[in-house]
Amino acid sequence: MELLYHTLITCKAVGDRFDPAALAQIICANHRQDGILNQLRGCLHFDNRIADGLAYLETQHAQIEALASGQGAGESLRAAFGRLAHTAQDFYAHTNYARLWLARNGGLGETSADDIDALDVDLVAHPELRTGSFMLWRDWVYYVPLVKHLIRRLYVPSGSHEEMHLDSPDRGPEFPYVFAAARQRTQHEYQRAAGAILRAGGENALDRFHHT
Repeated sequence: MELLYHTLITCKAVGDRFDPAALAQIICANHRQDGILNQLRGCLHFDNRIADGLAYLETQHAQIEALASGQGAGESLRAAFGRLAHTAQDFYAHTNYARLWLARNGGLGETSADDIDALDVDLVAHPELRTGSFMLWRDWVYYVPLVKHLIRRLYVPSGSHEEMHLDSPDRGPEFPYVFAAARQRTQHEYQRAAGAILRAGGENALDRFHHT
């Protein structure tokens, strides 16, 4: 997902929970997931294997709990949350979850984006849920400003990230559903993280999470 939309989703989902400086740190950590070297790590973006992305979310939640119980700095807690928020948001942009939900619920004409359920247990385990494959040696050409539009017209591999992704509104009318689902999921992951911090470190740890 383009960083502008990661920012907007994060602000809409949890912006009222953090002071401005704390929110800025979360967004910075979120954005770092799209660094050049991190493009090689499909688990950060739900590319290639969905199971790897789910496992990565669990590692970040475990880190948050460990930091809270060990009196970890609030900035470290926020960085871990920013990383997991980026990955959780990319789940909807890089899989066919939104398209499966639309197919089951009447399509674009019968629903609105706010209707989507980001944690539909049947869809999360759906046998047709899939993500695209991202291979840097092949897919870098789709990000070169002078040639990307031409290359897209000439060749897009079946099952590739380029074929499947919904990273921005110009990718199709399903994007508002992706945005809404990613906002819901970010709220869900926040509630899970905040609950773990409170249990592991108490009110002081939760205050460190929310405030710089």
